[in-house]
Amino acid sequence: MLLYASIKALLATLILSVGAAFDVLNNREIPDIFLVASAFLTLLFAFAFSNVDAFVFGLIQSGLILAFGYLIYKRGLLGMADVILFAELALLFPEVPGSVVPLPLVLPVIIYSGVLFAVFALFYYLYKIWKRGLNHPIDYKNLLIFVAFVVFAYIYRDFPLYNPLFLYLLGLLSISATIIGMFMGNVKDAMKGLLPIEKAEEEVLTDEFAAKHKSIIGSEKVLTRKLIEKLKSKGIYKVEVYSGMLPYVPFLLLGFFLTYAYGVKILF
Repeated sequence: MLLYASIKALLATLILSVGAAFDVLNNREIPDIFLVASAFLTLLFAFAFSNVDAFVFGLIQSGLILAFGYLIYKRGLLGMADVILFAELALLFPEVPGSVVPLPLVLPVIIYSGVLFAVFALFYYLYKIWKRGLNHPIDYKNLLIFVAFVVFAYIYRDFPLYNPLFLYLLGLLSISATIIGMFMGNVKDAMKGLLPIEKAEEEVLTDEFAAKHKSIIGSEKVLTRKLIEKLKSKGIYKVEVYSGMLPYVPFLLLGFFLTYAYGVKILF
């Protein structure tokens, strides 16, 4: 079983490493052919190196991730390639290897990768804002995020399964979310870019552009091929999008490494 887990870990590392390279070097565009190939290999290896119960559990998790992830993708909060790679991880590793508690591997991966991404994004966008200057007022309502964390921490410290590591990571996440939320208007400005419409497929439309062309776009957030054709038919050949969004797959790769190394120590 250890050998099987090692083989699947190598495959996951290979897929995520190539995906991260595309994400960083190819302007967050991960080719469809790579995603199809990685999905096929994942399905093949999961079937070959998992027992029936684990394979079915992985399929259920993958299906749920794809379903909920698609909704998140349509809101422009996560790329569909990110969702697919999460689903592939769930299929390869329905549970954290060697864990006594049957915990889905994607849960600690989400926490680790989310914290790493949030902290990096915090410093990255604060630097961008520092260079550009403030164009929007600070939204102090987002301080409520940190207040909610403080209340949770006060209650959680008496929890039977209290884990300081989990609390520290949640603290980092809440601090990052609070500060980014306070400067969100300026963060969005730092992410904006005007692109030729043919080079903007799968990009997230800015709020201002979406509002201006609501009669054409409707409630769509992501620039799909169908939407590109609709906009071109109206004589629109340049679109304002959040082209400065950060790639997520490198953090997904790091989150997988940390989860594989430390298992469920993050939660228990």
